[in-house]
Amino acid sequence: MKLVVITVCYNDLAGLKKTIESLVPYQKNIINQLVIDGNSKDGTKEYLAEVSKGSTIKYISEPDAGIFDAMNKGMALLKQTIQVHEDYYVWFLNSGDIANYIDLDAIGNDMDILFFCSRQTSLYSKHLNTIRPDFKNDDADFGEWLKYNAPVHQAVLFSSRLNDQVIYNTAFRNQADTKLIYEMAATHSFSFYNQVLCYFELGGNSGNYTNYNKVITQLWEDLYIRNLLTKRSFGFFYLQVFIFHSKFILNRLMGKKLFHYFHLIILQAKYFVQRQLYSRSSKS
Repeated sequence: MKLVVITVCYNDLAGLKKTIESLVPYQKNIINQLVIDGNSKDGTKEYLAEVSKGSTIKYISEPDAGIFDAMNKGMALLKQTIQVHEDYYVWFLNSGDIANYIDLDAIGNDMDILFFCSRQTSLYSKHLNTIRPDFKNDDADFGEWLKYNAPVHQAVLFSSRLNDQVIYNTAFRNQADTKLIYEMAATHSFSFYNQVLCYFELGGNSGNYTNYNKVITQLWEDLYIRNLLTKRSFGFFYLQVFIFHSKFILNRLMGKKLFHYFHLIILQAKYFVQRQLYSRSSKS
């Protein structure tokens, strides 16, 4: 299986180095690594100029309008630079995200979208982490899980057949990736593989509950995406409102670090329950 990896970054040289180094085991699969830098001032441009020499890495460094604008720039650069006629998959693995090696050559490439598991890690503890989703068996009912949960974009591969449709709606500043995943999964074929493809730190673009305006923006995006697009019952509307406000209040009361620990423990409990519910085979 061939890959094109798109990585966006801004003033995160240490994270970018980790991401690029984690992709070394995939070099036999990678056609190009496209790095979209938002005109960083921390040495990122100089680093990219050096590592791109004689490698699969291509990059641009210019201001952008945020993470999803940068990811769209990555798709635009892909269309300009990738001149291959064979099928490949597009993988968005951003600065600080870590690739976990899987033998992708053992996986079929006839589906439009490939979903995998991800491991959420902690900035503060190496031992506190969760797997999302966490199924007991390989033939678990991922389709049912997808109705009420969203995979992270780092654990999704889009077929090159969908290149013209992989466009992030930048009006959704926090969850444009979730919106795209739901929309694409509703209209295209997909498979799920019960293997961890990536590691990412909890508390990124859509996991920050310190600013109330950002929380409200994220809440409304979440309500639109997860209620209207998936046609959930109205009870989930009220539940989401309660959950988002609870996270904000607890963050203020507990402080960032303690809330971070608490949030991960709650996620562990949530995924444990889901493990029991959705690990029943969809074939049974």
